[in-house]
Amino acid sequence: MRYTADFETLASNEDYSYVWAWAVYNIDKDIIDGQGTDIESFMEYTKKKIGDEIYFHNLKFDGRFIIYHLLESGIKHYEDKKDVEDKSEVFFTSLITADGLYYGLEIVYGFKLKTKKSKDGRTKTERIYNSVKIYDSLKLLNFSVKTIADSFNLEIKKGEIDYKKHREKGYNPTDDEWEYIYNDIKIVGQALKIFFDEGYNKITISSCALSVYQKMMFGSVAKFRQTFPELDYETDAFVRKAYKGGWTYCNPKHQDKIHNKKGYVMM
Repeated sequence: MRYTADFETLASNEDYSYVWAWAVYNIDKDIIDGQGTDIESFMEYTKKKIGDEIYFHNLKFDGRFIIYHLLESGIKHYEDKKDVEDKSEVFFTSLITADGLYYGLEIVYGFKLKTKKSKDGRTKTERIYNSVKIYDSLKLLNFSVKTIADSFNLEIKKGEIDYKKHREKGYNPTDDEWEYIYNDIKIVGQALKIFFDEGYNKITISSCALSVYQKMMFGSVAKFRQTFPELDYETDAFVRKAYKGGWTYCNPKHQDKIHNKKGYVMM
């Protein structure tokens, strides 16, 4: 199952912050699936979502609260899940670039071993991880929540609350504040559902575009790899030093218009 989630955090103090409200929306069932008023209850909630995906809109912000809580709770971070030997250990991994771009977190609540035989009769043991994956929806929908609601012509619109109001720990959110949070996660969730229903199942918009290109031009990833074979580790690491990605922008005065003029590329 896929979900969208959001944290509301204290913004009236520069020295510290904490989660005073959170909520989760089930994208497929179109319902609010969970909510709470502290980070502890959210982490307990994730234990019930083994095998699922939760999307935050701007994981770089919300993910810091999750990572801080995990580390403060004594949960270890591993770069590679294969380094974990204790099958019952709770740990987490992350996909964060050197530039501080957050792509995903994976919280693992232990693993089990599964043995199966291959076609040639050999026995192979693999790990089945009891984990919940947390992704950044901003990598798929690189817009503000308000822009998403307007661009996708959603009935739900972005609301407003007093962001600088001081809310002590244990604060009980008002009905209007809950409604504000619900709207945010519903907006992102309904837009993501449109993406997923169209078959865009990667975690970034660029990987979705590559997938569409591979199928459109070559018919399959396998045929694409016949022309563009996967690079070995050393070559890939060398080439990536020259790769920084990029961004595209459409001037609002040209949006929703068809132009027959040739474009140009700036390097």
